[in-house]
Amino acid sequence: MDDFREGNWLLRADAAAGLRTLHQAGQRVKMIYIDPPYNTGNTFAYHDRRAKDEWLAMMRPLLAEARELLSTDGLIFISIDFNQLCELKLEMDRIFGTANLIGNFVWVSNLKGRQLGAGPAGTHEYILTYARDAAQVGQLRGRTELLQKLMPTVYHLPQRQVKHDARGAYVTKNELYNTNSKFNEITAPSMVFDIHYHPRSGAVRTSEVGAADPELAEAGWVSAHPHPNAKPGLKYHAWRWSRAKVERDYADL
Repeated sequence: MDDFREGNWLLRADAAAGLRTLHQAGQRVKMIYIDPPYNTGNTFAYHDRRAKDEWLAMMRPLLAEARELLSTDGLIFISIDFNQLCELKLEMDRIFGTANLIGNFVWVSNLKGRQLGAGPAGTHEYILTYARDAAQVGQLRGRTELLQKLMPTVYHLPQRQVKHDARGAYVTKNELYNTNSKFNEITAPSMVFDIHYHPRSGAVRTSEVGAADPELAEAGWVSAHPHPNAKPGLKYHAWRWSRAKVERDYADL
């Protein structure tokens, strides 16, 4: 627990432990932010693979205790994605009451989209917001100039340079490698390879990682290797394109 500002405290902790600490201290707070497990099947510092009933059983006492800790004009903000949004809202309606729903903020967490399966690429998550007593809460206001300064740079769309080639105008955008470390030489071995480009002819080739003919570099070829993966036990990120697609559609790279 840190001395945040005069008369205020900032508590950084696991949600359950933090709420328990405040409860034991007999404190009331004006704002609570919780980032619970999304129940997506990913592995985090906490267990993030639970059946819906088990997930709700875990969340229910946490939410009830959070409500008791809020001051009468207090607010709670909860980050969640679509996997558990409906269940969370129903549970919050039961504990806080439907009249105390302040709003459901949409957080654009990935401008370029994240597509891990069928359907559209996901670009956003949600922040459900409830009050202990909505009648005691004033309007949520913020100055545009201040909010823009606080906004992460990822939300500021860059001014992309328009380039031209024989096919016409184009802009370069996203990296070719998959930024999700779940896609790597173990989970997607066919998507991990070296790409070789010849600047003068425009030709493109691929090879297994580190298996290219040494004469390629002498002949002026430039090689792109898979992006290093920072996850323990892994070497590379996978590409977004397969070898066949790179060799077939290289003009679109």
